[in-house]
Amino acid sequence: MIRQLPLAVLILIMPFASLTKGGAKGEKEQAKADAYFPLQIGNSWVYECYDPDDPQKKEIITVRVAKTETIDGMSLTVLSTKADAPDAILLLPKAKYVKWTDKGFYRCRVDGLVLDPPILELKSPIKPGDKWEGTFHLAKDDVVSYTCETGEEAIEVPAGKFNTLRVKTTTKSGGTVFTTVTVWYARDVGEVKSVNKILRSETVQELKKFELKKPGPK
Repeated sequence: MIRQLPLAVLILIMPFASLTKGGAKGEKEQAKADAYFPLQIGNSWVYECYDPDDPQKKEIITVRVAKTETIDGMSLTVLSTKADAPDAILLLPKAKYVKWTDKGFYRCRVDGLVLDPPILELKSPIKPGDKWEGTFHLAKDDVVSYTCETGEEAIEVPAGKFNTLRVKTTTKSGGTVFTTVTVWYARDVGEVKSVNKILRSETVQELKKFELKKPGPK
């Protein structure tokens, strides 16, 4: 069974799901960050999660775009996460709150924990070769820094083959690296796969199936 990790670590390593097939191979022009996150209410994705040392023991999680909610004057999209097995996987957060602006896609809250400032998941516009960094607080005196680097790669997961933008995020606290998260996205698609490493633990998450709602009329 995949190891349980504290909530503060999950905030860093648990990626956000939003997928459809697509993405043009070798395309290097810049794309807006929201192209990677189709956040229509009702969208849902089912993922297989496993430890690479025991890949036959897979656990299933479902991510769903549940609603929008205004908190402290900020309009946020709420992503709900559910594990199929009652004793499954990590200590999964029940709700993650995200938003996108003209500067990029941000993770703002996880359950009741506020990220100050929000984590920049994807800068906007974005292309392979980009790099950015930032900091946030988990507690008053606990400052975490992160660095993101991008590349491109074609990969295959249970849901199919994708041409992707790869984003590697490294986090440090007190100068010590404690998480490395690599997420693969496809342009106009979303997250395809993630590999989450913390100390000696590693978790792989891959798309199994999904259902996307069509955008409503504007």
